[in-house]
Amino acid sequence: MAFPKERDLIVRGQDTIQGWLCLETRTEESWLDHNNHVNFRKYLGMVGLATDYLCESVLTPGPESETEEPPTFFTLEARTRYIKELLVDQDVRVYVTPIDRTEKTLRALVRIYRVDSKGRGKDKPELSAESEWTGAFIDPVSRKVTPLPEAAREIFEEKLAKLETPYEAPSYPRGYDLPEPPAEKLVVSAGGKVIPADVDRMGHVGVERYTQLFLMGNIGYLTAIGLRDRVFAKPEFGKFLLASQIRYLEELRAGDEYTVLSRMLWVRRKTAAYHHRMYRIRDGVETLAGTCTNTMGVADLRIRKIIPLPDFLLENLSEIHGVELTREMLS
Repeated sequence: MAFPKERDLIVRGQDTIQGWLCLETRTEESWLDHNNHVNFRKYLGMVGLATDYLCESVLTPGPESETEEPPTFFTLEARTRYIKELLVDQDVRVYVTPIDRTEKTLRALVRIYRVDSKGRGKDKPELSAESEWTGAFIDPVSRKVTPLPEAAREIFEEKLAKLETPYEAPSYPRGYDLPEPPAEKLVVSAGGKVIPADVDRMGHVGVERYTQLFLMGNIGYLTAIGLRDRVFAKPEFGKFLLASQIRYLEELRAGDEYTVLSRMLWVRRKTAAYHHRMYRIRDGVETLAGTCTNTMGVADLRIRKIIPLPDFLLENLSEIHGVELTREMLS
């Protein structure tokens, strides 16, 4: 892929952002899900392209010889907010901006803009999603996080110095925190065995496939609590993902088994957050491999608006997780 050159982004009504325009594309019908908008996996795919560009094209100096192996980097965490829908045949621009770094990790902001929404013209882009990304360079032999290369640190600091305003993470509204259910009351929402087709060029389950495994957990958990069969099975309703946070803690490789355990974290009148913990089983040893927290709402697809959560939800959660919940939580 040929990346555009670095340049400033000025969006009317928003702050000026110093960053790299790393992708210009147009949404396709194949990107849409059953809710008739771009699926969140495509959003995360664009985040992945942006961070690839940051690490490979911006922060990494060219190899000193043709045989030198390029540095390897891993995604450690991605925290994403989905703000405005991307529909079919919309122009999209993706920008990446450095946020901060430590000795071994770096953090960047990826912003995805739709630029032809509702026919208002390409000069009025709207923020569709933004993702706070954390990553690190990895020793390809030891598979351990290594200190940032000196050249990468210098370039990163140079770009940070150009920012007019330091990045401030947005606050995420919370609802009623639900009690932690007993371990035996967690829902086993997904599980299986990693096959060679699941593995990417770095020899492990990559971000895209990792997301699909958590998606299987979404399906299993929403089925267990009744939303999938009693609400989302109806054509007029759909699940809108509002935010997601995925942490990648341990590698999954071919032959590993995995299990996803799920619970509800909190609820509000119109939104709720549920949490997955993925465990890797290798040589009989169980290790926490990753976590995923999703904030969602039930949408009326006829008006494309979030509506109140159904009354039966708390009753089901009380029964499934063995915790005391009250109807006032949805009032």
